[in-house]
Amino acid sequence: VAMNIHASFAPPVPPINISGFVVVNGYRISWLTDDGFSIYATHDDNTLFKTSVIDDNGLNRDNQYELEFPVGASGVQENCTILLHLSRNGQELPILSPSQGKITLGKSGSCYQINIIAGVAPSVSTHATVKNSDTFSTISLHANKSYFFGDHIDSVTWEQIDGPTVSLSDNHFESPSFDVPGNVLIDQQLKFQISLIDDYGHNYQDTYTVSVKDNKNRSVNSGLPYVENFSSTRYMDQSKTSMDWSVNQKEVILSKPVIRQHFFSGDTTKGTDIGTLSDNTFVVCAADMNGDGNKDLVVGNKLEANYLYLNNGSATPFKNVVPRPVSTDRFATFAMDTGDVDSDGDIDLITGNEYNRIRLYLNNGTSDPFNGVTGIDLSDRDEFTVALKVIDINNDSHLDVIAGNAGEENRLYLNNGT
Repeated sequence: VAMNIHASFAPPVPPINISGFVVVNGYRISWLTDDGFSIYATHDDNTLFKTSVIDDNGLNRDNQYELEFPVGASGVQENCTILLHLSRNGQELPILSPSQGKITLGKSGSCYQINIIAGVAPSVSTHATVKNSDTFSTISLHANKSYFFGDHIDSVTWEQIDGPTVSLSDNHFESPSFDVPGNVLIDQQLKFQISLIDDYGHNYQDTYTVSVKDNKNRSVNSGLPYVENFSSTRYMDQSKTSMDWSVNQKEVILSKPVIRQHFFSGDTTKGTDIGTLSDNTFVVCAADMNGDGNKDLVVGNKLEANYLYLNNGSATPFKNVVPRPVSTDRFATFAMDTGDVDSDGDIDLITGNEYNRIRLYLNNGTSDPFNGVTGIDLSDRDEFTVALKVIDINNDSHLDVIAGNAGEENRLYLNNGT
């Protein structure tokens, strides 16, 4: 018996694809900064799909996530509502846009651009330790690592709530300072309350504690590195260290590193602190920013304010100098240069940033050169700028800017003289 069997197969149903950028606390995440981030989707009741929809491989080279939704029994149905989830290191972050991460998918084969905007729980303080009130006569408070949901901070208010009374230099400044009074004793605490209001009107409060500690057992002689036996305190080599240690934890507690200035005469292992902050610094430049004849220092930081340290004209020009923020911008600054870009007789600042615009900060010509100054976009696109040079390249008496970029074309910006 001969049988003819004709089989027909339905064509596969094309999936639904979504992709987009990810912005957390006002900062756009790139494929270079996406460590620990994971993006996945669930049904609108938070149950998982039979076939997982997740992007845990990191952002692509266009700095976008990608999710593919199979359509059918194991995936989604057309015109259904789903929830997007964003987590970092296992902790889920609240998604602000789309609202609560909720979106409605369309028909199979559709592609959507859905940018995710998220925030993290606000935290506006850390704890500082003053190791010796005689050594650190001026202390700076700082809220430059604060988290907030908006794009920038609109107002800051500091208030002392405990401890010997001190006078803050400016209780509405992000990093005010105060002189340590003579009545502050070892192991005392000075407690401050900080209130932040962002550009969305959200108000955050937290406390900031400064502890005064004895510094006498936290010094070390030169000669690092060396090996110590942590099995018992009686094996401590007094000729090499007088530091406190924990036998149980088998560790020596070192102070947090700060920027140092080094003199290249005599013992080059010695240095003096530059200011009082521990910045996340990637680039520095020096120029006379306030016109007093001394070279000042500008430090470019990652995801925090860039700071200006004004030279005090002494043999230790930056010791205990209170840093001044260049602006409210918080980019990842990898390149800097200076020059009189607007030909008004003072030195201006140009910064190159990671996946952001090149910014120009025009010196206001006062003793506080960048007070109230707002950055100006010099470039017309986001770039990962790692090198800058300010020079009159076309001999028209105006300083131009050359930008060296990572993974894209280098750029020349000609000054039009306006």
